[in-house]
Amino acid sequence: MGDSCGKEVALPWKEKSLMKVSQEFVDACIEKQAGMTELCRRFGISRKTGYKWLGRYLSTCEVGTVRDART
Repeated sequence: MGDSCGKEVALPWKEKSLMKVSQEFVDACIEKQAGMTELCRRFGISRKTGYKWLGRYLSTCEVGTVRDART
């Protein structure tokens, strides 16, 4: 997409819930789409958060178990 000046125009941001993002992240981990560092980079989270989300899923088999709003 471009405007009349030839500059690229950004599309509106599509927001996702934290639960949805954590579900997609865990799915990507389980499918081994990439290593932990790369997946965390793709999802815009720290490795600490990535390991926390994956650990919570593996211990409870539930994604979106968010105990702290900062993670």
